[in-house]
Amino acid sequence: MHGWSTLGNTMYSGAARPRNKAQWAQFTSAIEGALLGAPDWWKTLEIWLQEVALRAGGSDVRAQIYNPGDLIQSIVHGIDNKMLERLVPRIELLVESKPPHGKYVCGFLAWDGTNIDIVEALKTVYPDGGAWSDARWAGRVWESDQKLLKAWHLRYIVHEVTGPESAPSQVERQGGELVRQIGRIDMIGRLVFPCSRPLTEFFTHYESELRVIAGKLRSNLLIDAGSAVQMYAHSKKNPVTWT
Repeated sequence: MHGWSTLGNTMYSGAARPRNKAQWAQFTSAIEGALLGAPDWWKTLEIWLQEVALRAGGSDVRAQIYNPGDLIQSIVHGIDNKMLERLVPRIELLVESKPPHGKYVCGFLAWDGTNIDIVEALKTVYPDGGAWSDARWAGRVWESDQKLLKAWHLRYIVHEVTGPESAPSQVERQGGELVRQIGRIDMIGRLVFPCSRPLTEFFTHYESELRVIAGKLRSNLLIDAGSAVQMYAHSKKNPVTWT
């Protein structure tokens, strides 16, 4: 049995103007800290923020970040109460300026569409429920989460919109530069990007397996609603297995 661990998440909300050097440094540092568990996001946003500072130094830039760094936790608490989309990682940044300098960026998890045995993939990161609890208790779950996302073929992506009439582009860092890729319209009229299917498709495709995983973990969770902490009770002699 482990001690209580927080249900809290890594969140950041703030604004700054690049010309205010001290304020901007604090702002970008806070964003980097909030994205500790999502290095792919920070690699892209680091260059994106540098671009904004050069081209729109007098504009206000606002950020909203929600980065729990523990997809299993999100699934456990969200899959059965229609809260899942609100509990997964997301970022939003807005440059409050007229075109061409006004921009909106959103980041989210996407699935590459690969069909896998998600339970077997889960076992490579968390052999049983106790392994997940151990990672949370040690404060290193975000590191395991990176391995889980890779095993489940999920990745952090960034989309950018530069004006009311412009279509989103997918932004990725290659070396020290950003590469912007325009999507295409598929046969049913959706804007799509290579290897970037919505996370909701992943959840729908594997819904039955994810419900079983969440149910097994919830059966061993004790939650103190008043203080927003949880305890995962498990026995090493009788671990909670996934199958």
